[in-house]
Amino acid sequence: MSKVIDYKYVRHSNLEVEVVMPEESGIVQIEVLGLHINMDGTIYQGCSMEAIMNRSKDDVSLDFLARVLVDIQLDSNKVLHDLLTGYHRSLLDVMYMKDALNRAKYNIVITEKIHPFKKAMEYADRGWFENEIKQVLGSLQTAEDLSSEDVLILGRDGLLLAGPSSDQLEPYIFHYASLKCREEFVSNLFLRTFVLKEGIEKIHQIIQQHHTDPSNLNRIQSALSEASSNIFQIYEILDYLESSLDDSIKPPPPQDSMCKKLVSILSTESLTSNIMNRVEDMRKLIQGKLLL
Repeated sequence: MSKVIDYKYVRHSNLEVEVVMPEESGIVQIEVLGLHINMDGTIYQGCSMEAIMNRSKDDVSLDFLARVLVDIQLDSNKVLHDLLTGYHRSLLDVMYMKDALNRAKYNIVITEKIHPFKKAMEYADRGWFENEIKQVLGSLQTAEDLSSEDVLILGRDGLLLAGPSSDQLEPYIFHYASLKCREEFVSNLFLRTFVLKEGIEKIHQIIQQHHTDPSNLNRIQSALSEASSNIFQIYEILDYLESSLDDSIKPPPPQDSMCKKLVSILSTESLTSNIMNRVEDMRKLIQGKLLL
């Protein structure tokens, strides 16, 4: 069940969704997700943890949190699937080869406290602390102290921001996360083109052997039709990516030293430039490899 909380015409919509999924006997799960859908294609899906198992919100272990995040990712994919149009779903099917419901998300974990609180690099100890955090964030990339009370940990699959100043840092964190999602999307699209290229090479092989099997003609026509449709849709996806980056709303310039340090660590300008370059490279790859 979903409810529109507020919206701004052709700019964004905010929804609240109550997720009701079948659970095993004895398990009670109350799950309400908040959705923010932006015109630039960015979609944030989040919730506040009140309790997990026998732990209250002030005492949630990373082990429990990792399990809940998997559930939230799968449930949110199903929720969003029902909100998308048939056209959107067809693009996702091309992108994820009809496995869009299992696509990964970028996790953002924001908390006022973390126990035990340590210097940032002590969490990247290649030992117990790092292994615990990797359950939620994937392989750790960096850990930085933003202040004496605030710490930022960046991983391959997400980030963790802990400290009393987390609220004021949210705009920069969410902008960075939206770019990381686009970066991951481009990487998946790059792999998808290689799968498509292999399919086209197989079509060429069948064409060369068309005389060996009378049914080859129908197979060739069907395969060519699907391949050309996929190429056209990939071009559309690249256009949407470029438009998405152009329309992306940037947070205001940082004013205090902590925000400036965070912006320096995240390097969103460089990340945006890298994504644009990769999108352009993708176009050249398709023109050079798939359309020959």
